[in-house]
Amino acid sequence: MKWNKFALRKTDSEEKAYFGTDEIWNYPVPDSETKVLVSDGFSIWIDEWYQDSDGANLMDTDALGLYWMPLPEPPKEVE
Repeated sequence: MKWNKFALRKTDSEEKAYFGTDEIWNYPVPDSETKVLVSDGFSIWIDEWYQDSDGANLMDTDALGLYWMPLPEPPKEVE
């Protein structure tokens, strides 16, 4: 798995007209309502990414400057 940085980028004219903002999250970002691992380079925790009419961000933390990766798959049951 690879860490992805949460970063903003400037919108082009079409994106600005569609989103109504000067900056948007640079991809990749998690799918909405997805729990992910988050790190500031010192600690690692679980947070949830959300998107709504006001924008997108982590549920409990400001994402800017942080890193994320998907949660690992749970182990397969062994019989």
